[in-house]
Amino acid sequence: VHEPDAGVLFTEACLQAHLERAVAAGAELRFGARARLAEVPASGPITLELGGPRPETIQAEKVVLAAGAWTTRLLSS
Repeated sequence: VHEPDAGVLFTEACLQAHLERAVAAGAELRFGARARLAEVPASGPITLELGGPRPETIQAEKVVLAAGAWTTRLLSS
């Protein structure tokens, strides 16, 4: 099927653009980190314990979990 008004999205370029916009908006990105929600209080910052190449404990007001198929397991632990 030919659609003359259709466009093409290059997924790698789209992903890179999203990451750049997130960083520009103040996001801190972590790749290859194993995350464990250590504390989710009713109010205040969320505490995360990160494992992987650079283990650390961080606190954040907002967290984006992009764990794919592992998201449910991460949230239930």
